[in-house]
Amino acid sequence: MRRLAAFALVLQLASPTFTQQAFAQQEGLPADPRGAQSGRLDARERQALAALARNANTAQQLGTLANKRAGQGRLGELGQSMAVTNAGLAEQLAQLAGPENLPLRDRMDQGEIQRLQGMTGADPRNFSRELIAWINKNYPDTIRNMEMLGREDSRYAALADATLPQLRQQLSAAQDLAQAAMEGAPQQAQQPSPR
Repeated sequence: MRRLAAFALVLQLASPTFTQQAFAQQEGLPADPRGAQSGRLDARERQALAALARNANTAQQLGTLANKRAGQGRLGELGQSMAVTNAGLAEQLAQLAGPENLPLRDRMDQGEIQRLQGMTGADPRNFSRELIAWINKNYPDTIRNMEMLGREDSRYAALADATLPQLRQQLSAAQDLAQAAMEGAPQQAQQPSPR
């Protein structure tokens, strides 16, 4: 009888549902034992959703700051695009996550707040470098997570279709700015001369 009970426990521990619940608990996410069978997100998708929301909120704040600091140049335009895209993304993610009982942060974590505060006082070149580095570090994961959610859950497909081109364009613009900085070109676009 004890062997049978021990065997049943081993089977339960090895089950995907138990593993998802343990992972969700470790990550501080609510566990969903029904997983994808009920049309709800599994632990991996919940983690991707939480990371997307966190990056969208941070990107929105950084974009707003870049637009204010850089004005009408390429960096300012990138900042404005980031702020608009990520504000919409954060709002949509919050609406879609509601039925999941997944509390998405509507603010950045303390580390990101300190980083943003440090960037606020940075000289323009350091600010540009920090912003471009943040985009190049975080956008690939954001894009990957959005692709995965759009592919694996039909509720996120339309959001992925609408958002991914903008995110890819912003990443490309940041990569172009990084390349221009490496080549010594100015990061601000030349202002058109009045005709």
